[in-house]
Amino acid sequence: DALIRLEGLMAAAQRYEIRRAMGTLPTQVTGRGVDVANSEHGDRACIVDFADNGWVRVEAFQCPDANVLGSRIVKESKRDGLSPHRVGVDAIGVGAGTVNEARRQQFPVAAIYAGNPPERMIEKAPDGQLVEWGPDVNQHKNLRSQMYWQARDDLRTGVVDGPQDSELWEELIAPTFDDTSKVVVIESKLDIKERLGRSPDKADAWVMANWVRARKFVPPPVEQEQGKSLGYDYQKQQPRERETGESLMSAWLGEGQSTPTAGRYRRPVRRG
Repeated sequence: DALIRLEGLMAAAQRYEIRRAMGTLPTQVTGRGVDVANSEHGDRACIVDFADNGWVRVEAFQCPDANVLGSRIVKESKRDGLSPHRVGVDAIGVGAGTVNEARRQQFPVAAIYAGNPPERMIEKAPDGQLVEWGPDVNQHKNLRSQMYWQARDDLRTGVVDGPQDSELWEELIAPTFDDTSKVVVIESKLDIKERLGRSPDKADAWVMANWVRARKFVPPPVEQEQGKSLGYDYQKQQPRERETGESLMSAWLGEGQSTPTAGRYRRPVRRG
């Protein structure tokens, strides 16, 4: 089954454009994900920044020296006022050089080992309220599966938004998952790379940034009958409300409209 759907990314881009038009886009970076490379001509490194619940930077580039990248990450993170635990770095393989250099400079970034066991998601807002995530009812094979599943849920429920990026979108919708053994298993990175013809550097950095970012309290979204969240209405600054039978009938009849054809034809009902 597809893990992340294109419709969720398209909706995220629409929410981003609404916030941009309203002038309410956040600017303070609250989370950074770094996918490391150590090659002049091979896989690219990538840095993704989140500001609150929106991604504001997706930068992929050739990186011939992972240690130099570590210095860059420290410098930029201090400039942006980021705490080390809000900077997630892929620590496997060449990423060890980036992590170690950051630690040498007394900036202990969050070293992410994708094969590690899943983590308990217990982070809370300063006032003690649960943030956007809570204890996950799913069982995950490893941390990578858990991080990707969190990305799926944040997009599915309308929690995050950001501008369109064709490469990022292609990489995010590529992974499949299997849960037939009651444990969520995300398709391996090697299989994804073979199918895409490149490493999913942007997607991996995005998922890590989304995982480590500071999460602010958002009221739980109203659920539809099938359990699908309606998401968050950024214009009204509140969760979208499920439409009642009365409101649907009113829309169908065209009540409250002055147009000559009001109520004459059945109109599609917008659900946000």
